Amino acid sequence: MKLKSLKSKIILSAVNIICIAGALTFSIISDSQINSLTSQKGAEKWRGNNSDMNYSQVSCFFSDDSGLNTNSVNAIRNAVKSALTGASLKEEENKRLWIDTYTSSLGKMEVSGTKRGTAKTEITAVTSDFFLIHDFKFADGSYFRDDELSGNGIVIDSMLAWQIFGSDEVKGMTAEINGFDFYVAGIVDIPESGAEKKTYGKLPRAYIPYSSAELLSGNGENIPVQSYEAVIPNPVKEFAYNTVSEFVENQYENTSVTVENSERFSLSNNFKRLKHLSNCVIITNSVQYTWWENSARVTEIKVSLNLFAVLVFLVIPFLTLLLFLIKLFRFINSKQPFKRLIQKIKSKIPY
Repeated sequence: MKLKSLKSKIILSAVNIICIAGALTFSIISDSQINSLTSQKGAEKWRGNNSDMNYSQVSCFFSDDSGLNTNSVNAIRNAVKSALTGASLKEEENKRLWIDTYTSSLGKMEVSGTKRGTAKTEITAVTSDFFLIHDFKFADGSYFRDDELSGNGIVIDSMLAWQIFGSDEVKGMTAEINGFDFYVAGIVDIPESGAEKKTYGKLPRAYIPYSSAELLSGNGENIPVQSYEAVIPNPVKEFAYNTVSEFVENQYENTSVTVENSERFSLSNNFKRLKHLSNCVIITNSVQYTWWENSARVTEIKVSLNLFAVLVFLVIPFLTLLLFLIKLFRFINSKQPFKRLIQKIKSKIPY
């Protein structure tokens, strides 16, 4: 009987070890999937320069018929400035308190290089803070700045660089789009995470400033804005998110979605998504998401499923622990060690 009991304990211990190892494995996979995203680290990056302040990254995405364009985006900025002033948060001299960017997809265009011909490319108009918020890795060069006089810089990915130049070390070379010349300011690596690879697409991508986008699109300052993103001080919980979402939802009701990125993959939010997983899958609006937001949404589903796997693996260890505690309680109750200890102490106390 003792041998059989020992064998059962060994088997139970092995099963518990396997279950705990499985739970840890899926937890590590989730951490890897989250950390590989290039779009969720804006607050962390900006906080590096302002370590005494808590920051939050907020992103808004709009439908084509929302009416938000490059001219009206300043209204969102004014709402943020007003909220920061109301919270007594002021910028120090020569030091920026917050950053933001907005982007517009210009669609597919032919881009020509100086060596190897042309390539159909997804063109996105961005402001320079886009590269401060997004964690792109530059293979060569750097990003353009909004205050550059020429305003004709371009950042291309390494796929495009190889297709039209035959190298990814092409900083300063000339790329042509619709008869307009751009100097290559920088070359960024292709995203490596599984979710980003799926949403990035098969075509190369390039990013140009709005001053050049206005010439290419012919829309002047009325280019429809697809996304607005900001890294804002967050002195109290959800201050940054509420500041942006309240304004955006009032002005662009049913044509926008606002996301708080900094706590997006917190344990509490992961549990909420797992409880309402269908909400992550079913899209009930006409909002146009960017490729980096789509990759984050894919990762949300993966992380939720990983959490479910962790919970399944932890069922047996939990029941084992519960059984152990019950047995321990019964043992203590039957032996009454505390009562005996008190009696011994009392017996040694002189009267």
